[in-house]
Amino acid sequence: EQWMTIENTNSSDTDVTLSYMLEAGGVRTQRIRAPAGSRTTVSVHDYLGPGHDVSTMVTGDLPITVERPMYFNYRGKWTGGHDVLGAREPSYSWYFAEGSTRSNPDDGQYEPWLCLQNPNNEPANAHISYMLEDGTVLTQGFALPPTSRKTVDIGLSVGPNRDVSTEVQSDRPIVAERPMYFAFRNTWQGGHNVMGVNDSSRQWYFAEGCSRDGFNTWLCLGNPQDTAATVTIDYYLGTGQNIQKTVPVAPKSRSTVDVNLDNGPNQDISIRIASDIPILAERPMYFNYHGTWAGGHDSTGTTCPATTWHFAEGCTL
Repeated sequence: EQWMTIENTNSSDTDVTLSYMLEAGGVRTQRIRAPAGSRTTVSVHDYLGPGHDVSTMVTGDLPITVERPMYFNYRGKWTGGHDVLGAREPSYSWYFAEGSTRSNPDDGQYEPWLCLQNPNNEPANAHISYMLEDGTVLTQGFALPPTSRKTVDIGLSVGPNRDVSTEVQSDRPIVAERPMYFAFRNTWQGGHNVMGVNDSSRQWYFAEGCSRDGFNTWLCLGNPQDTAATVTIDYYLGTGQNIQKTVPVAPKSRSTVDVNLDNGPNQDISIRIASDIPILAERPMYFNYHGTWAGGHDSTGTTCPATTWHFAEGCTL
């Protein structure tokens, strides 16, 4: 079940257009009105009906913030939910630090995907580079029809038991996300999803992180450059303590950092990453929340702090 949540912080109502681009191409359009100073929720399932893969473009007459929560029973085996903040615009380049096709008794099972949206009225050609943990780079290409959604099975592309960072390049501006579904250590089941970033950076920040009982936090570092990176990680704890660690990341490769191992148990953790060359960074977390709800979530970092932040989604039902 897919939803769109829309934040209108303006002092006036605004008209909002949702353009749904389906797997076979073509666009279905929904128009709503978002009241001033409000949160508006749209059920995509109710509007489109069942059985569709869909990408969405949302435009407002005034500036708005939009998120897309989804809830699932993935292939009838793993249940959960994930959420992503929309991209402000399409891009020629998209990068993802995280991705795993591990499937073994110790690590569990992971199934990552790429979702590609071509919002243009002309075809686009996407070129994908998969950077593996040992420095191997695998490539493939896809033609994307106009105003369409394309799904790519990363596991089928790179094979089992690989950790992978991904680069997507296109001859026209497109949008890319990477959902991943999992059974973490064959115990906690769910899925998480991120919007890609448009470039690598020397700095990344993450406000969330936790090593309390029932929480496992990780850092995924991708190096798309041709030279090795030296990465300094600063952990800011809820106690006010700071811990620092330095790790190397080989060229054209993906590296994984165990945040729990670095900080010990029962810590709340924020993270700052500084690298001598531009890299990629994501922070997946897996959890059994209060011993009741198991799952996971993931986030790309932000490249700088800011004085204002917006969130379209939130619920206390």
